Amino acid sequence: MNKIWFKGVEPDYVKEIRGDYASSLVTRKRLTQILEEKKKVNATGALSKDNYASPNLSMLQADNIGYQRALEEIIKLLE
Repeated sequence: MNKIWFKGVEPDYVKEIRGDYASSLVTRKRLTQILEEKKKVNATGALSKDNYASPNLSMLQADNIGYQRALEEIIKLLE
């Protein structure tokens, strides 16, 4: 469990957060699967040749990279 879960949290709630986190294993695994699928779909779309016709290719690529990075960060929080 990532320590970020406890940042800014009152000590009284740490035990409760740990318990909720542990009991949500099935939900966290499913959510991770959903996010991994979204990463795959985004990566496939980013490689499309149609994107090269766009005058905003650099912005599209930057957006795709940012989206991938955000999904990866959320996945790490769920692990």
